[in-house]
Amino acid sequence: MKHSPQARILVSTLTAAITMVVAWSIMHAPIRNPASADAATSASSQSKPTPRSTPTVRKPSTSVSVSIEQIEQTLPTLGLRGQIRADHALSGYQFAWIVSDGDKIVDGVAAGSVPAMNAGDTLDIKVQVAPAPHSKNPVVLHVYQLINGEPRGVIAQWDFPTNRSAEQGAAGNGEKAAQLPDGLVQ
Repeated sequence: MKHSPQARILVSTLTAAITMVVAWSIMHAPIRNPASADAATSASSQSKPTPRSTPTVRKPSTSVSVSIEQIEQTLPTLGLRGQIRADHALSGYQFAWIVSDGDKIVDGVAAGSVPAMNAGDTLDIKVQVAPAPHSKNPVVLHVYQLINGEPRGVIAQWDFPTNRSAEQGAAGNGEKAAQLPDGLVQ
């Protein structure tokens, strides 16, 4: 089934919007007290009224930024580099590459811990992805902290070029496709 360029742009835009809404909701989710803490507070407040204190919970800081860039394209795999930059000292962060079903990470680490970083430090995390033939879903790098058992952090997204089918067809015919700066082919 062939889709118009406008339909593909719309799907890409909607995918990006949904990803941003999910990221926003993760970063701005309300902090909940465990049920045991609420029960203990209500039991003690029956005997003597005391001011309720909120537990100290470290929220993830916006002191980390994440980006993804394509570093090489050797059909049938694609090299991506995720870069994590610390704007302030940070520790306790983790990362995870998220790919859609059918896509595979064939080289590199799919998930792990981010070492402690000082302000201004950067960390590069490289992976080789073997995309499914008609994969259109983005590759996402999620950098987060677990807070109350929930991941809170930031994401970066890399979208597949819209003319990938033309690129794969040209490579399959023995033609060498000309590489453009943003990873697209002529």
